[in-house]
Amino acid sequence: MEKKGYKEILLEHFKNNKSITSRDAFVLYGMTRLSAVIYNLKKDGYVFEDENITVKNRYGRNTVVKAYSLVGGI
Repeated sequence: MEKKGYKEILLEHFKNNKSITSRDAFVLYGMTRLSAVIYNLKKDGYVFEDENITVKNRYGRNTVVKAYSLVGGI
């Protein structure tokens, strides 16, 4: 069985989920550079929306992260 690359993993994620943050990508898939994978998918013709959302960090403080959603593509 051939290993899936991060682009394939992320596209599969979007089939089952609305969005993903960098924290989600790290926890679920060990992906440390989500924005780089999104950038490469954009070059391949996929279209994304991004939204800044506020979440609590490990210390209970609010922090802003970007959530990406796939809206179209090949």
